[in-house]
Amino acid sequence: MPALETTRALSDSVAAEVGVATELSTTGGTSDGRFIAVADLEPLARVYEQTFTRLMSN
Repeated sequence: MPALETTRALSDSVAAEVGVATELSTTGGTSDGRFIAVADLEPLARVYEQTFTRLMSN
């Protein structure tokens, strides 16, 4: 599966779940997920589910 397709699916899922447009960046930050709060796990699970669904429907 091409990386761009995966990136688009994830970006679309984030936008659908939390209403935020994502931006690709290599400037650093907490991309390793160490700072995900427990309260964020349910929306995060929905983002993963939507992403998987989008990827499998193509």
